[in-house]
Amino acid sequence: MGAPGLPGNEPVFNSCQFVCFVGNGPIITNFPFDTYYLYSISPIVVMPPIKSSPSNLELQVLSVLWERGASTVRDVLDALPDGKQRAYTTVLTVMQNMVKKGLLARNQQGTAHVYRPTDSKQKTLGPVLKGLLQNVFGGSVSTVMQHLLQQTNVSDDELAEIRRLIEERKNGKTKGRSK
Repeated sequence: MGAPGLPGNEPVFNSCQFVCFVGNGPIITNFPFDTYYLYSISPIVVMPPIKSSPSNLELQVLSVLWERGASTVRDVLDALPDGKQRAYTTVLTVMQNMVKKGLLARNQQGTAHVYRPTDSKQKTLGPVLKGLLQNVFGGSVSTVMQHLLQQTNVSDDELAEIRRLIEERKNGKTKGRSK
């Protein structure tokens, strides 16, 4: 569906946040869904938010949000797994930057801002773990497992779950993979 008077111009993205490069620098702006169109009257390049690998603190924020669901900054601050004391403003700044990176989305509920991850845990951690596997362990899954088993306390239940996953893998039952 084209914009009025300009047939063939379609919305560029179905996303709220854009980085527009106009003149010499970027402008980060929010557009309502399917409302704004790019016309060919001026050279504007529109790019979706850039998702980079999350830092350690960003991974902690994401883990809280994956576990608890959409939460406020205060809720996330109180639940960070490393137990370090941090100022509210530190976590607020990190989470605002995560919105700019495209890792989180923010909605207003009353006077509070509520944050949620933009992607699933699997989609976010897949590239992080693959990078760690390749860059630190030379691609060797067995070396990773050996290191984890030597460096952590693994319960009998966790060992049984690991054995079950290995059996599933051997039998070709894991998602997206076959023998």
